Amino acid sequence: MPIFTGIALLTLSIAIGVNTAVFSLLYQIQFVPLAVEEPKQLVRLWETSPEGASEIPVSPANIVDWTRQSNTLLDSATWIHAAARLDGTSVEIVEGQMVSPNFFEVLGVRPALGSGFQIADGRYGAPLVVMISDRLFTRRYGRDASIVGQSIPVNGRDALVVGVMAADAFTMGSPHCDVWLPLRFHPKRKDRTHVGRYLNVVARLAPGVSIQTAQLEFNGIARQLEQKYPRFNARWGVRAVALQESLTGALQQPLRWGASAGFAMLLLACAALVKWYLKRQSRRSRELALRVLLGSRRLHFFQLFAAEGLVLGLGGAVFGLALARRLVAEVCVFVPQMDSMRCDSIFIGIALGLGILCAVPFSVVPAMSIRLETRGNSRLR
Repeated sequence: MPIFTGIALLTLSIAIGVNTAVFSLLYQIQFVPLAVEEPKQLVRLWETSPEGASEIPVSPANIVDWTRQSNTLLDSATWIHAAARLDGTSVEIVEGQMVSPNFFEVLGVRPALGSGFQIADGRYGAPLVVMISDRLFTRRYGRDASIVGQSIPVNGRDALVVGVMAADAFTMGSPHCDVWLPLRFHPKRKDRTHVGRYLNVVARLAPGVSIQTAQLEFNGIARQLEQKYPRFNARWGVRAVALQESLTGALQQPLRWGASAGFAMLLLACAALVKWYLKRQSRRSRELALRVLLGSRRLHFFQLFAAEGLVLGLGGAVFGLALARRLVAEVCVFVPQMDSMRCDSIFIGIALGLGILCAVPFSVVPAMSIRLETRGNSRLR
């Protein structure tokens, strides 16, 4: 039955692969915490506009006032995306971010090498410093640890390397960021202008403080700022969302729908293959009748078909796992905190579990379709 086996493996591989990818992503979202210290304390902060938009970047002046007046925040950090040009023997444009000096401290992430940014690094006019990713550390500097403490040309200026992030370090925004520079503001800059909302903000709540409590406090602070700066803050508000939810919230409902649809597809695939399997089983009627004459009982047929079903199910799981890894990799490009998701034990366990589940109908249904007769013969129903 080579044709049936090939089609069955292909069908099960696709069905198991899709289901493994969806259920693995759901598991990652629901049960795997972010790779930071106390991830439940981290929140994203946005401004809300008078028109009803709920995810507006934050004004530098407003985030300073929020942090100063809040009793529920330990600290807040800001960042913006900015490409960086690495000069030298070869010029390279890489993804970068400009971050407040306390950015990694607020996240609870430490560099693998070096001390990282200091508060003084964020002062206007201070010497330029830079932190680099493990990927850039490997590709451009050959993992030479002496690069820490040396200057490299960044955007036409010499920048002192003060840290190298770990390969699996959690970062905000793009997972492909290679350079972090300190975010600085001119002391005479007027930030409460019509173009003054452009910062991304992450904050850490004080221990034991809920998002609901923090949101109530932010609402009060927003009203105070509205009264103090009516031209800039009239009818503007603050929105706080758990960091995990802000990163994956938009994926949860589609993944649940995908899980339902994928599992239904798997059941339909198994039903169609079992039906075809039963039709082709008529060619084995003499073999099955001989087994009955030799004393085989229904348990023996369960064992026979279970072995055949396991070959198909586990074969589909192996090929499906390869497909699932590819699908998950595509999703991880757009979801930063999933970039480190690999083929771990949970990932493999889901695929093998689905493969064994698929083997059940291939063993139960054919075994139950055989009619055992006392006269020593058998036939297929």
